[in-house]
Amino acid sequence: IIPACVPSANFDVQSKTGWLTGWGSDIANGPLSDVKMELSSQVLTNERCLEIYPNFNLNTQICAGEIRLNESA
Repeated sequence: IIPACVPSANFDVQSKTGWLTGWGSDIANGPLSDVKMELSSQVLTNERCLEIYPNFNLNTQICAGEIRLNESA
């Protein structure tokens, strides 16, 4: 276990790549994983985040992981 670095309050993470980790589900409303998962994802801009999730709390959370479906399939 190593400490996590926390950036200063004015550090802008929008449009940067971040790492998501946890024991969540890999499908919507699916069962939680027995093992910790991780993936890299682009952090969304605040504007895009609020378009998708209007009630998202930008003061305490970072929005990432926009899903784009292949419309040509």
